[in-house]
Amino acid sequence: MEKRTEEKSFSLGRLDIVDLYEWHTNGKLMYETYFQRQFVWKEKDKKDLIDTIMKGYPIPAIFICDAKTNYTTLSKTYNVLDGRQRLESIFEFLDNKYEYKGKKFNQLDEDEKKSILNYNITLIQMYLEPDDTDKIKEIFKRLNKNSYNLNKMEKQSTQLVEYDYMIIAKIVSGIVQIEKIESYLDEISSLFVEEDDGEIDDYSLEEDAGNNIPSEIKELCKFERISNINKLLTTDIVFSHYDRQRQIALQYFLNIFACIIKDEIINRNVPEKLIIELSEIDKNILSEKLSKCNDACGILLGLYDEGIDSFWKNKTSFFTLIVLFARNLEKVKKISVERIKQILEEFQNSNESEWEKYNEASRQGVNDKKVRELREQILLKLLLGK
Repeated sequence: MEKRTEEKSFSLGRLDIVDLYEWHTNGKLMYETYFQRQFVWKEKDKKDLIDTIMKGYPIPAIFICDAKTNYTTLSKTYNVLDGRQRLESIFEFLDNKYEYKGKKFNQLDEDEKKSILNYNITLIQMYLEPDDTDKIKEIFKRLNKNSYNLNKMEKQSTQLVEYDYMIIAKIVSGIVQIEKIESYLDEISSLFVEEDDGEIDDYSLEEDAGNNIPSEIKELCKFERISNINKLLTTDIVFSHYDRQRQIALQYFLNIFACIIKDEIINRNVPEKLIIELSEIDKNILSEKLSKCNDACGILLGLYDEGIDSFWKNKTSFFTLIVLFARNLEKVKKISVERIKQILEEFQNSNESEWEKYNEASRQGVNDKKVRELREQILLKLLLGK
């Protein structure tokens, strides 16, 4: 890297991929700004990047700044301001986590490996103090103006995060820790207010949104009260890393919890209007319904711990089972987890027409209200004789 001078706010440098990988493995690259965009590339994006590198074409520069200096070990770490998706895609390929043209990195010939490891990447080092958050945020905003588009769920969760229902959903799905919710809201407000694209145009965040969270919401979302929900939404049991980063787990919770609160199946995804409506419900009712949801998730975790067939871990059955368990909690609690597992697996291995209906309803039109109701009706009859 070019030596820092007082006259410059940044400097240009270059490093080979092999050197950047060494930084990565030695923990020299950090992603400490929690407001940073999450890792959202699909495998196709990753393979396209490797193809660009293999062909020797240029890729955008990586922006970094000092993170901290350890004066005991005489070592320095760097915070990645922009380029995380590119770096993680490269490192994952070097770690043999996906294939390029049918081959993982360790299967490439020596010349192919050299072309990747010796590829030169431009680094732009910003001269910022590690705790100069105002400048870091400003640079981050400017770098991300034209970056990877937010999907509709990300936009909705950003623009409606001032409402209690969305705050609860973000906490239980692990997107933000409750002790950091106020600072998170303020960061989101300043960083991700985007131009109107016609999809969400009625709501925006106030600058002081982080100061308006009711104390009862914080009490309601204490970890011991949401631990089962949190485990299901933040681990790889049902949702992949990519699902969670794109807030798909969050969307499922929004839909599931809406069904539990309203005690009816909703159609497709919960709309903005309903999010606002559910935010105005008495907090005692919200607390009661959240407890039911957490207990229902506890039963489902028990099934998964018992080693139930993976079919019941798909997102469709995950949705149906939690809603069914929560809406019929006292009756379901009277059935042992082992017995529920036995019933479901015998049903799955049967040739009954009801299984064919359920299986079909788990694969097509899965979010339509009638299809969701059909799945629940079939399992209600199976488990509770209704």
